Amino acid sequence: MQFAESIDYDLSQLSGGGAAGSDHIDPAKLPLRLTGSECEPTYPHQYLNVNTIMEVIYAAGKCAAWLDKHPAYEIVGGPSGKGLEDLYTPEINSTTVPNHRSADWTTDPSYTRVYDSFKVTGILNQIKGLDHTGAKHVGVPTIFGVNFQAVSVGQKVTADGNLDAAGTPSAELALSNLSASGGVTIAQETADNVALIWLTKQDQLPAALALLQADQAHANHLRIQKIYAGAELKAKFGDPARGRSPDIIVQPIPGTIYSASKRKISEHGGFADDDTHVLLLVANPGLRRREINLPVMNAQVAPTLLRALGLEPRKLEAVRLEGTRVLPGVQGDD
Repeated sequence: MQFAESIDYDLSQLSGGGAAGSDHIDPAKLPLRLTGSECEPTYPHQYLNVNTIMEVIYAAGKCAAWLDKHPAYEIVGGPSGKGLEDLYTPEINSTTVPNHRSADWTTDPSYTRVYDSFKVTGILNQIKGLDHTGAKHVGVPTIFGVNFQAVSVGQKVTADGNLDAAGTPSAELALSNLSASGGVTIAQETADNVALIWLTKQDQLPAALALLQADQAHANHLRIQKIYAGAELKAKFGDPARGRSPDIIVQPIPGTIYSASKRKISEHGGFADDDTHVLLLVANPGLRRREINLPVMNAQVAPTLLRALGLEPRKLEAVRLEGTRVLPGVQGDD
């Protein structure tokens, strides 16, 4: 399943197309799931198995809002589809740049800064208690957030990337593109900082692994650092037999991305240190300055936010399933 700009109605419109007031997602472009004896479109929020903090806040009689880069980010509202009072998702890949209608907003960082200003206007309206358009009074959201893209685009599409973890500058980072061979057929491949590979026939897993391992052991044209498959992949990400997890995940050597785009020199979202070893900064006038040298996880942010709002973190299904704790030192009781 791919939930990005590919499911919009019309990329020639900033909204993503569709009727006014719609979700801008074309049901005909959505993946299908079998319900009973019928196949039906699956919206991003319907793919989630557990609720989100937005839904917990909504159930408590409060409102939440979100601003992001694709209509597909309606997923934030949770599996009920009701967690957001206001959602603003101007399509960053729409060809709506004034005087450059063949380009999208990621073509040049100067375009992206203009694009980000749309969301600045939207969130300022929300701070005033209005919806993102400024036309409707909905009340100041209890929780809201915004995604900005200018820094990301600037790192990806200009020659400002790094050759290695030491920060050696380079004109271009290594680009590779995985491909099927040796009789192995791929149903879907999603590749950026890692490659997620779904096989058309899962009994071809040994043959696919043999091809990748042979390349890694010799010339390593694909610059593979680690291959996840079999029991290790199942333990970390779920059973591929259920269809939600890929059959193979390829982690490339740091400094490598898998992309067919010649404009893109970096990405985010993999398992390398730069993607997983990040600090968390908590700011509030009621907190004293303090540094906590303990390992924490991004997953701890959600229950911490609920605790700060006076809501029960265990209202989150994932917190109950995984035993996720509130961040240490934030509430004064850890």
